[in-house]
Parts: sequence; structure tokens; C-alpha cells
Amino acid sequence: MSLDPVGDRPFWVHATITREDEDELTGDLALHAEDGTPLGGITGFRAAGVERAAASVGPAAIDGWLAEPVWTDLPADTGDAPPPDRLLVLADAHGLAEQLAARQRERGGHCHLVRPGAAYRHGPDGSTVRPGSADDLRRLFADLDEGYDTVLHLWNLDLPSIDTAGREQLTDCGTLGGYSLVALAQVLPSARPNGRLHIVTRGAQAVEDGDPVEPLGAPAWGVGRVLWQQELVGHRGKLIDLAGTAEHPADHSAEAAALLRELAVEDAEEIALRGPRRATCRLARPAGLTRPLPLRLRADGSYLVTGAFGALGRLLCRTLVKRGARRLILAGRTALPPREQWADTDPDTPAGRRVAFLRELEELGAQAVPVPLDVTDETALADWLADHRRRQLPPVRGVFHLAGQVRDALVPELDRELFDAAYEPKVVGARNLHRQLRGEPLDHFVLFASIASVLTTAGQANYAAGNAFLDALAHHRRARGLPALSIDWGPWATGMIEELGLVGHYREARGMSSLPPAAGMAVLERVIGQDRAQLLVATVVDWPVFQAWYATPPALVAELAAAAETVQAAPAGGFPAAFRAADPDARRQLVAERFTELVAGVLRANPERIDPAAGLNGLGLDSLLAMELRARIHAEMGVSLPVVTLLSGDRVGELIERVHAGLLESAAADGPGPEAEVELHTDERRYPLTQNQKALWFLKQLNPDAFAYNIGGAVEVRTELDPELMFDAFRVLLERHPCLRANFVLEDGQAVQLISAEARPDTGLFDVQDRDWDDIHRTIVQEYRKPYDLERDPLVRLRLFKRGPDRWVIMKAVHHIVSDAISTFTFIDELFTLYEAARSGRTVELPPVPARYLDFLNWQNRLLAGPDAPRMLEYWRTHLPAEAPVLGLPTDKPRPSVQTHNGASEFFKLDEELSGRVQELAREHDVTVYMVLLSAYYLLLHRYSGQDDIIVGSPVTGRTREEFGSVYGYFVNPLPLHVGLADRPSVAGLLARVRETVLGGLDNQEYPFVVLVEQLGLQRDPSRSAVFQAMFILLTHKVATDKYGYHLDYIELPEEEGQFDITLSAYQDRSDNCYHCVFKYNTDLFEPATMQRMAGHYRNLLDALTSAPRTGPPTGCRCSPPPNRNSSSTGGAAPTAPNPPTPPCTS
Repeated sequence: MSLDPVGDRPFWVHATITREDEDELTGDLALHAEDGTPLGGITGFRAAGVERAAASVGPAAIDGWLAEPVWTDLPADTGDAPPPDRLLVLADAHGLAEQLAARQRERGGHCHLVRPGAAYRHGPDGSTVRPGSADDLRRLFADLDEGYDTVLHLWNLDLPSIDTAGREQLTDCGTLGGYSLVALAQVLPSARPNGRLHIVTRGAQAVEDGDPVEPLGAPAWGVGRVLWQQELVGHRGKLIDLAGTAEHPADHSAEAAALLRELAVEDAEEIALRGPRRATCRLARPAGLTRPLPLRLRADGSYLVTGAFGALGRLLCRTLVKRGARRLILAGRTALPPREQWADTDPDTPAGRRVAFLRELEELGAQAVPVPLDVTDETALADWLADHRRRQLPPVRGVFHLAGQVRDALVPELDRELFDAAYEPKVVGARNLHRQLRGEPLDHFVLFASIASVLTTAGQANYAAGNAFLDALAHHRRARGLPALSIDWGPWATGMIEELGLVGHYREARGMSSLPPAAGMAVLERVIGQDRAQLLVATVVDWPVFQAWYATPPALVAELAAAAETVQAAPAGGFPAAFRAADPDARRQLVAERFTELVAGVLRANPERIDPAAGLNGLGLDSLLAMELRARIHAEMGVSLPVVTLLSGDRVGELIERVHAGLLESAAADGPGPEAEVELHTDERRYPLTQNQKALWFLKQLNPDAFAYNIGGAVEVRTELDPELMFDAFRVLLERHPCLRANFVLEDGQAVQLISAEARPDTGLFDVQDRDWDDIHRTIVQEYRKPYDLERDPLVRLRLFKRGPDRWVIMKAVHHIVSDAISTFTFIDELFTLYEAARSGRTVELPPVPARYLDFLNWQNRLLAGPDAPRMLEYWRTHLPAEAPVLGLPTDKPRPSVQTHNGASEFFKLDEELSGRVQELAREHDVTVYMVLLSAYYLLLHRYSGQDDIIVGSPVTGRTREEFGSVYGYFVNPLPLHVGLADRPSVAGLLARVRETVLGGLDNQEYPFVVLVEQLGLQRDPSRSAVFQAMFILLTHKVATDKYGYHLDYIELPEEEGQFDITLSAYQDRSDNCYHCVFKYNTDLFEPATMQRMAGHYRNLLDALTSAPRTGPPTGCRCSPPPNRNSSSTGGAAPTAPNPPTPPCTS
């Protein structure tokens, strides 16, 4: 794609079709201004019908639309803040309200109890109102003291069980638990402008799978969510669900105390109280979805569909027939003409269209049986079912409940008739189907609900109430071992939404795409066999627009809100041009001379030492230097030599021949071909994110308060410091490095980085002379972990801690999105250089930075548009397994459904003797220390998980071009390194295997990991990091510690914790010649004691690896995890662990 700026002027497009088949068109588009001036074009443009294209969506795309409610724990200790002084309690009949009143009076507060009754009555100790009567409520508020502005609604606690409630009781439940809230919402804004409404239910939410949910209280949650999210935002209180019980508890004191505490704290809007546990609801991508066989329905069964003649009903029936159903029972309120009258029925009437649909189903091979049945009439449903059984017709194998109405009205206009119109078909109809069909051999009980019960729309309190009941009913049935699935559909591109022209509204105003019919049926087939009671289909394509629909974005979607975003050709001049211009007989010598110069420069050797008949390994070429050499050869000579080739031991003369051949090939093609169209950016103050940055930006949106990606460091110096001079040096660095002045904002739905023209130093000075070290360290960590607002905050901060006149701690913290380890080391070095110059009265000129981070963005875009990117992608495609193995480390705690970044660190050290043996083993096998340490890590992960195939992520600097070496910014790119251990390799075999894997990865390191995940279609489990869950880092770049006459002592800080299940990071401290290591781990998975054991096991494995015979396996270490741990691969509590598998490296 190559386009000139178009702006808002009109233009013409000329399309040339280059290929056409049944499914799509392919062609080229040429754009012209009105005067005929070419504006550019698009080649390879593909167009397909929306329905056909959407129908082809695969499980990965569908899974990206799915979400489910999960309950995450909140702190149980809510503090000692007092509840409101005056409470207005719509009292239950079982004693909880009385307990609340007693506790309020004990603390000197007031509590007025209001009970449902047949007429209004007011007294000093309590009142009675007609539930659902706005007039009675207005009188109540007028009669009460104005201080009663906190309303606690407990009437849902008196609702009966669904198993015992009769038809009349259902109407009463709709009044007491649902419409009474509407009446309150109609009155509260004028009666109590500053009031708060809190809603309490019992057992209406499934906090854990299998919870015995009572569905009749759930409509209050649908109404409450509409009020809190849309129509009563200013009076937003809490939705609180108490634990369900078979009988009402005799003693409500604990619940009363818990409710009063909830009224005093505002940490969440949706709360479930289960004994001492407090939890709140969030939406998360469902983990562990299976890959079921294609849906196959039974030809010997009947399938009952309510609402079958609507747009979705017709669509569903066609799908059921295609999947094997041969008898459909189509229930509807309106009777059809007898079959003998079908031929005379006007096809343009509703009856005629229904007749045509029945004939269509029959042509597909099904027996379609229309039944004039109102499923809200339980007697009629029971009579029909009795007749069905009496006639020994095929038993009902599946129920699909689609019946319902949308009767929108804002709360002030929502009368009882409108409320029931949307509420009863959902609630009463589903309840009747549940009760009457419990004896049928059902395989499926599918409830077509709506996302409106969770992510709401103004004017749909009635609709949300009914759909919330369907969700709860599905949980209720599943808890009893009965089949059920409630699907909370988002908007469909059919039916009412299509007829009213609302598809564009949902896309543009609400950021949601509308499901084409075929895609919706693909979703149904994906979810119908899953072990789930409730799934949402949230087709949000623009989260900022979606969230802007709400006055305050719902906390429910906090974890979903960010779920949405060359080879460089040989240079035209320089060496390739000189090569082409040279006499053919002189070209080989020209290549040999330049190649030798590059090798000598990288190896810091005299060119005369480079022997064409020898390999480079003997001159000290290791993997890191090979990467640098590869980059220089490519940059200057325009030819790519793989790192593996450079390290293969091939003679220098053979390497020169490879480069010569590559240059000849390029010259034969008359130099480098034309560059592909590349999006280049020139505005230094505003440009998009690099691929590397995008992932961090999305993670920040998922968890704005997280500190997992705060990086930096702290050093202690024992010398006098001038804080002002240090802060001045800091300011100079902010002005020197543009990334340190960056902020990140959304513009037109895309994240961009804005570079401020002015530096905004964030500095702090702390006098800690009278404090002990533990207290000081806590303060340092606290400052270090402060979260950043990427849009507004300075993203780097400098803190000085004065421990004494000549003893200081210097802490620099920065968000990873603008920095990496090399940037940090460069920063510290430059900071002290500037400070020391200022302290001595000298002026200093730092060397100019040869490039900008903007140049890296453009380079990365060129890479992805060039010919090397497909080669790199193909390498990773063949290197990684088709199904990336999930690392199944046994965990101490059940894995959260959505990945968290809560972490801690376990520091440990390899003693000098072991560190020396690691280096000796590396030299002996022509590998690096990095490879030895990584090999032991693979063994450790294998022995803990019992898995043969393991992928470990390991970051590379991303600075493969020399000009980026001193540029401040985030260049790091993680490599997914896969090693198999199934054949029990020897020590030498393991090291060779890891070496091959590492070198192959290094040779293809420039391909952005974020793009790799997208291109390979790797599944993203929201409970885990993508592709790999374990990381390994060896830091090799450190600041000189004694450069200015005083020593820099590094202080270990807990950084980058919890990003993955586990990360092993190491560096060599030259002061003691030891490798210092740290396990950074997710504290929602592991306990500290586990990491301490793991650190010991890792040391033992390294000892075995460095002591064992090279042709045999490492011996002497057993590190099987203890029993009774959770299986990380299952995401929940696991039974006692079986005996651990036999490790490949036997002891």
C-alpha cells in the first residue's frame, strides 16, 4: 500500500480485478484526485462477502470474542471506617434487618426499617410501603429526616427457591426483587440527590463453579447494573451477594457486621461475601476451552425451539438441521393455518412467511412441527408435554429458549406493564421449561441471553433483569448436574438491529461489531459443548469507544479493555555500489579486505591476525560478538550471514566466498530491488509505538496500577553528594534522550507517543539518616514501585536517599515502555559523568547520540516490509511446535483465570567455585556461560513439570544495528527458545542442543515477538503469558563501579516481578567473581518457600551438570516438587500430585 496524504478531499478509485472465485475478489486499487493526479494505490486488495468471510472465523477468532464472569478476591480487612450514620433499610423478614438496626443503634447511629405491605404506613420505628409504588416511596422520603440518604435493599432475601415458587409467586418476585428497584430509582434522584442505593441478594451469583445459585434474586443484578452503569450513576452503591443457604441462618450477626463494613468501604461495586471471603466480579477470557468434535445432533430426538420464527430462531433452526436434527418443535404464541390451507396463504403475510420457513426446513430433511404454545403458560406447556409423551414421540433432547421481547424505556418512564413485557418471557418462560422438562433426557438446554445483563444499555432495566435470570438459571441447573448454557450475545447483524439500521450505531458509537448470522452460528457451535454455564460474546472492536459509552467505564471490563493492536535492502551507495563499479577480477579481493576489517573491528584484533585458512572461534568469537559481526556485515555489505554460520568454525576464506556470492547475486539483479512500500514517520514529536512497545502498552491498559514493568536500579555511594548538581545532571539527560520526555495517548483509537519539548524532572530527596536499613529499603521500593500514568506522568524518576553526609543511595525508576537494561546502564554512566564534571567545575561534551528511537521505528517497519521478515517468520514457524506447550509447573495456589502481575523475588548466589566450573564447562564445549545456565534451567523446568518440550523466553537487546547502541528506548525483543528433552541427552548433547537453539534464535532475533504471535496464530490464554511462561535473562552490561574514585554498590530491588510464572535472572559480579541470581515469580501462583527450594535445586543441577562425565547425564540431583500442589496447566485446584515422572537426566 502506497498512498499520498488524502485528507478530506474527494478522490476516484479505479479497481482492476486480478483474480475472482466463488468466495472473494482480488485486485489492485489505483487512487486519483479529481484532476487525475495519481495518489497511490493498493495492490493485492481482497474483498469477500461479510457473511461468508465471517462464517469462516476459526476458534482463535471466536475465543477472542468470548468472556466469562470470574470472581477475584479482595482484601478481607476493610479497615475501621464507620458506616453511614443513618440507614434506610428495605427490610427482610428473616432477621438480618433487625441485626443491622441493633448494631447501628449500638454505635449511636439510626436505622429505619421499611417492609412491603398492602398500604402505606409510617411510624417512628418503621414503615410499610407497597413494593413497586413510587408514590409510597415519595411519601416515605418526605416523612423521613433528610439524613436518611443511604438505602439498603434487602427484599431479595425473602424470595423463595425457584424449585418451590409457584406462578403467582413469580409475579411477586418480580415486584419485590426487581420492579421495586425501578420504583426506588424513579424517586431517589429528587428525594435524595446525594443518596446511595445498595442492593443485597442471597446466592444469586456463582462465585465458584457449582455454587447452588438461586436464580430469582439475579434480576436485581441486571437492574442494578443498568442503574450503576447508565441511569443512576450519581447514586451508585453496591451490589452485594450473600452466601446461599438451604435455610435462612438463625444468627445474622456476622452478615450484619459484614454489610456494615461494606457500606463503609468503596473498593468495588460488585461484592460477593462468602464467609470471610470477599470477592468482586470481572470479565475474563475463558481459559481451558476444549476443541470439541463438530456438533452432531440426534436424529431420534426432538429439539424444542422457542422464538423459532424470529430472525435468530430461523437461523438457529437451519443450523440444527444441518447438524443432524430431524424433528424440530417450533413453539410460538401464534397458530399457523392447517397444512391444507398453506397453498392459499399470502406469502407476504406473517403467516405466509412462517409457512415458507417450514417448507424450507422440510426441504432440508427435517420434520418441522409448529406448536401454538406460550411457554409462560405452565399449564399449557405441561399439557403439551404430556401429550407428546403419551404419543411416544421422539423425546426432547434439546431446548433452545429464544423467546423474548425488547421494550426499552428509561427508568422514569418504565411502568410495570413495560417491565413485565421484557421480563416475563425470559423469566417465566425459562423457569417453566426448566421445571417441566427436568424428566426429559436433555443433551442441551441453551438460553439465548444478552450481554445487556452485564454490560448494559440505558432503557433496558427490564431486559437486563430477564437476561440476568437466564444466566443464573444456567448456573442453577449446572450445579444440579443438569445441562445448561446461557449465551450472553452481543449485537447481531440481523433481526431488529439490522432492520432498525443500528449496525453502524453499535460500531461507531459503542465500538462493537455486530455478528453476521453465519459467524454467530459458528460461535454457537464453538461454545455449545464447553463445560461452562455462562459465556458472553463481546464483539468489542474499539475499546476506547466502548468505554466512552459509559459515564464511568464498568470495572467489569478492566481486564478486557486492552484486548483489542526488510530485510533492509542493501544500501544504494557504500560498499555494494563500490562492488558493482569494481572490475570483476578485483571484486573478490575487495570483499576479502572489507570483511577482514569488519572482523578485526568486532574482535578488537589486528587485521593481520585474521587468517583466511582459520575459523573465527579461535579468535574469541562468541555468540554475542557473532551477533554484532552479523549486523555490521549486513549493514555495510548488504549480505546476511547467519550467526550459526559465523560460529560454525568455517574458515574465514569460506565466509568471504559466501559474502562474495551474495553480492554477485545482488549485482546480477542490478543492485537491490525496489523497496516495498513502508510506512515511515518523520515527526519527532509524535509517532506510533514500535511493535515492542505495543505489548507493554496493552498490558498497562489491562492493569493501570501495576508496577511489574517498572525498571531501573539503585546504587549506594560512599562519598559526599550535592543533590542539586545531581538533579541538574538528571535534567540534562532528560533533554538529551527524547524517550525520557515521552507520554502515550490514544488518537483515533491508536496509541501514539508524544515527545514533550520541555523536560519535567521528577526528583525527590529523602533524609533517612535516622532510620534502619529495612525501613530505608522499604521506602526505596515504595518509590520504585509507584505506578505510572502513561498519558500524563513523567515516565522516569530520580530519588536520592541520604543515609549520612558521605553515604547516599541513588535510585532511578522508569517505565519499561521507554527503557531497557542497556538504556539504564547508559543512563547511570552518563549521569555520573555529568555530575562529576559539574562537581569539578568542568564542562563535558557527551558523545552525540547517532540515532533516535524514531529511527528504530522506521527501521522495524522496513524490516517487516522487506524480504528477510518472511525468512525469519518461517524459521520460527519450523522451530516452534504447532501447538505451543503450556508449562505445567505445579503451583501452590490455583491459577487465576486472568493473568496477574503480582510478584516477588528470591535472590541467591552461585559460589565462586561453582561459578568457575560453569565458565570452565562453557569453554570446554565451545558454548557461552549463558547457554550453560540456560541448560540447567531447562532441566529444572523439566523436572518440576515432567514435560519433555519446553519453551523458555529470553530477551535480546534488539540493537542489532550499531547506530542504536547508545539510543535510549525500549529495544528488547523476547525469543521463544524451544528445546526437547525426551531422548535424555548427555551433558554434551544438551549443551549442543541449547547452543543450536540459541544461535538459531539469535539469527532471527529481529522479528518482533508481538508480530510472531499474531502471524503464527498462537493461542492467547488470558491466565498465562503467550507462548512461554518462563523467562531467562543473563545481564552482561554493567556500569563501571569504580570509575570516579568511589565504589558503586548495587542494591537488589524487586523489579519485573510477576510478568511470567517464573523468571530466572543472573549476572556476574566482578567484585566476587560469582554469579548472582534471582527467581522472580508470580505470588498468585507460588509461595516463597517454593522458590527457596527451587533456588537450591537449580544450584544442585548446575553442580551436577558441571561435575558429570560429558558423555553421560548429569547426576546427583533430585528435585521433584512436593505433593499436594496445584497443577498449573489446569488453572484450578488439583488433586494430590501423582508420583513425579522419571526425569530425562537420571540421577
